Amino acid sequence: MNGEEIQKHLTKEGIIPSTVQHKGEQRIKLEFDMNERLATVVKQLNGRRWSSTLKAWHIPADKKLLEELITNLGIKQCADVPMDPVTVVVPVLSVVERSRSAEMPAKKITIEITERRLFIKCPKNDTDTKFLLGMRFSRWDKKNFCWIIPKYPGNIEVIKEYFKDRINSITVIEAIETADKNEIRKVAKDEFVAIKTNKGRIKLIFGFNKTLSKAINQLPYHYWDTKNKWYTIPYSEKYLNNIKQLAVAEKLNFRYEEVKEEIKVARKNANDIKDYKICPEEYILKLKE
Repeated sequence: MNGEEIQKHLTKEGIIPSTVQHKGEQRIKLEFDMNERLATVVKQLNGRRWSSTLKAWHIPADKKLLEELITNLGIKQCADVPMDPVTVVVPVLSVVERSRSAEMPAKKITIEITERRLFIKCPKNDTDTKFLLGMRFSRWDKKNFCWIIPKYPGNIEVIKEYFKDRINSITVIEAIETADKNEIRKVAKDEFVAIKTNKGRIKLIFGFNKTLSKAINQLPYHYWDTKNKWYTIPYSEKYLNNIKQLAVAEKLNFRYEEVKEEIKVARKNANDIKDYKICPEEYILKLKE
């Protein structure tokens, strides 16, 4: 059975074979959708291994293994097709060739730009994956299902040029680190966040805006936090309403939040603990030696 016939039979079963170089060895990658029957048959082949990198099963580049796979799948060979004694060469279905046959998803790429990194969400596509892996220090975030790429000079332009009309949205985000819980607050340039604290003040978090900064600097007892890069002012309904009107006039999305007061639990003393025992004086003296 020649390579073309093997390719035809396996494709009908939903298996796409392709030759790959994996860890310095030529292998045959077997790609197929999650299927218990196909996985069971592939596991019966000698030398088969699962690759977490390729996300697929792969076997040694041997024609006999492919013929065994076809036999185990129950595919009957045509009597009029002669067996080719020459070692089969499975056609290399490159990433680009396979992706060309599939329609590129339109308007499904979202890009978030922060001070130091780019976050890209896109449907799974081999060509896109190869491109993104080619970006220096790029990595896949399994938790948030997105690509993370450093914001090096020129990276944004290269990404825009590659995805072009497929980009659905580009959001510029400013990351602000809070001082209390060491968390990262992400505030877009078109947002204005006012947070009422437990100390009777309001945090004002927003991107650079000359008009708003000038108005806040005129308020009494205002304070600029150079570390966290936000303003704080005394809490007042009048101040809050004035700031809100200015933010809306500057076409910013105003958001108001209140910090929930933490419930403080009194420290337990000896009388609160059942079966409390006092440490012997001799033991304390021994520890001080």
